[in-house]
Amino acid sequence: MKQRTIDGTPSQTQPLYQAMFVIDYTSSLMGSSIMHSGLEVDYSNHANLLQPIDPFRRAIKQTKQKKQKNNTCTMDQRTPIQILKEEINNLPPEKLLEISQKCEQNQNVLLTQSILLIKLNKQQDALNLLKQIRDHPSYNFTRLYALYKDGQYQIVINEAKRNNADELLLVAQSLNKSEKYLESLQIYQQIIKENKFPDDQSDLMTNLVNVALQHGDEAILRQVNQQVIDYVKRQKNHYARELLLNHSLLYFQLKEYKQSKELIIRFENLVKMDNQFDDDLILAQIIQDILDQQDYQSKVKHYETIENNPEQAIILNNLAVYQERIQSHHESLKRIEQAMDIDYKFTPQQLQQLRINKAIMQIVRNRPAKEQGLPKILQIAINRQKWDKPIDDIQQFLVYATNNDNSQRILELFAVPNFEQNQVLSTFILAHLLKVDDSKFQHLLQQLKGKQTKLLCQYYIKKGELDKALEHFTDDESLKSQLALLSIEKGQAERGAQFIDSIQYQGITDMAEIENLEKNIGLSKKVEQQVKKIQKKKKKRIRYPKNFDKTNPGPLPNPERWLPKHERKEVLEVQERRQ
Repeated sequence: MKQRTIDGTPSQTQPLYQAMFVIDYTSSLMGSSIMHSGLEVDYSNHANLLQPIDPFRRAIKQTKQKKQKNNTCTMDQRTPIQILKEEINNLPPEKLLEISQKCEQNQNVLLTQSILLIKLNKQQDALNLLKQIRDHPSYNFTRLYALYKDGQYQIVINEAKRNNADELLLVAQSLNKSEKYLESLQIYQQIIKENKFPDDQSDLMTNLVNVALQHGDEAILRQVNQQVIDYVKRQKNHYARELLLNHSLLYFQLKEYKQSKELIIRFENLVKMDNQFDDDLILAQIIQDILDQQDYQSKVKHYETIENNPEQAIILNNLAVYQERIQSHHESLKRIEQAMDIDYKFTPQQLQQLRINKAIMQIVRNRPAKEQGLPKILQIAINRQKWDKPIDDIQQFLVYATNNDNSQRILELFAVPNFEQNQVLSTFILAHLLKVDDSKFQHLLQQLKGKQTKLLCQYYIKKGELDKALEHFTDDESLKSQLALLSIEKGQAERGAQFIDSIQYQGITDMAEIENLEKNIGLSKKVEQQVKKIQKKKKKRIRYPKNFDKTNPGPLPNPERWLPKHERKEVLEVQERRQ
């Protein structure tokens, strides 16, 4: 994603937000969307250095100023130097550079020209111009900034003065660009602690979170998260826009999805308040879609309508992911290839992710994966039956194991170090050991001894080996009933009875809870009585004729009116008389 600079203008440096999908080891060769890092604020923007009368002023933040209204009816009587001073924050760099060339070429003007050239991404021209003002107090910092913008980060790291706050900040940013995240994070922590830039703490926190996200260590992430929480409390829960986004991504990385979603919704509302057509609305939607892993149909429909967006590469990639989650689509592979062809400044890791995505799509469609430079993970997935070397990488092993039904072969190639510290992986290995003769894999069971005792006890219970199960039993309540059954099956009834007697059932000891249960029972009886009343057969209401008078009903109707005429009493009497 484009970086967001301090003055709000985008700078094409390197993508700092990654929304790619990777291999999902728990299912098949499909993937899920992930987030990598957040926005970075570029403090070294020389907006305020562009004032010749005050060349020593530090460039940290450019305040938005309203353009002055020019009187178009009269000619501009100002000199070039006056125009440069007064319009330094209003006119575009190209126009300012043209005006500066009309001024007297003193050191301040030359410094201004070099900064304008940096803003126009003409770093080499700026460096050549700076050679003429080596004695200027701002020469060293401006030169380092030009080198930084030119991507020469190691020179900046080596030559910057660590006792100069501005240059120290450049070092932190250069270390970040050089992927030396821990060193960069330590410098940011130092700058924040010493309060070197009191007006820019929010921007420093934004970059601190960005570096922590890229470093990825959970302990550091939690430490930085607490630091951000404390800072926001001091600011009365007020967030800057970039910090709000990065803090949401930080919560996502810590798997605290509820807080992450709350902040990204807040970020979206803030974007709408600023500008309802902002591209950041699309960014907020992308992140929300990753947080809400459902309703893929609506996501696909929405993404299909998005065109010419700065995040088009990510959108195409995620569109392919969501479409595949609904059903396999013939366009998915094509979209991944289009994402790779887009002129988007991918990091090496992102480009590698796209190569992996493309290969996954080819594997799913039974096409040969011809992508060069694929990692071993994909090599295993492509040639999983031919792989004959021990696998010491957990990701590679899981890809191989989930695509191979031969438990014997899976265990033979398993060589992940320190796997006994991972409960999930240990359970996975024991599940495969249950399917084979474990005499050849005693070294795996030895590694688990003392580390995963409960899992080993369960393993031997399932194998029916009571003595070995008892060796690893640690008075766990959940295992007592299983051991009792196994003991009885092995003819050790007394031992089974001991296990049954030792099982502790959790009773209710809280009187308040007991009284609450009694009330609920009483309530249930009342409800039962009401149900019985409702279930009683209702008496059918008598429907009387219209205008019927109950007090004077008149003669009763003939009771034999329902009988056939020849069966009625009066008809029978008439027949008897005739006979």
